[in-house]
Amino acid sequence: SDISEEIVNNEQSFIINVKKGDIINIAEIGIKEIESKPPSLYSEENLIEDLKNFGLLIKNENPELLENIKSNIDIKKLQIGTQGTRPGIIERLKYLNFIELKNNKFIPTEKGLKYYEIFKDLEISNVIVTALWEMKLKNVADGNEDIKLFYQEITDFTEKIVKDIFSTNKQIDFSIQKKSYGECPSC
Repeated sequence: SDISEEIVNNEQSFIINVKKGDIINIAEIGIKEIESKPPSLYSEENLIEDLKNFGLLIKNENPELLENIKSNIDIKKLQIGTQGTRPGIIERLKYLNFIELKNNKFIPTEKGLKYYEIFKDLEISNVIVTALWEMKLKNVADGNEDIKLFYQEITDFTEKIVKDIFSTNKQIDFSIQKKSYGECPSC
């Protein structure tokens, strides 16, 4: 059977066809040293933009994931929240001290990271799942999906995620270390 392999050389891609058992001469082997960088932090502007255009974000950030879901959904319609709810969600995260705005960038707080540690492996933290629920809700609002079916699905999903949350065995210490700025000179 024919196997197509993609070979990347000097930032140019090309396809060669090889059959099982073929011998391929390799001219050069090398190790390319790269430095990985964490994703850049969000500003309020680009966070709202990515939530609004979530399908485009997935296309750019995780094309493999997009391949798995694109047959079921229109990625142009995929978003998190609505224009009216996104700012409130961000404000709520700041109010709960899960994120803070420093130098016009959102930074997770110690408390936010601890909560993330609990939920990161659960379905509730999967942004694709959230985006799909948002799309279903919009379909209900537009009259394109049965409201009773939607309520049954969301009820079942809610029961499942509550069970998931209560079945986690992670022990997280939520005491927050206060920063010390020194001792009072009068004391």
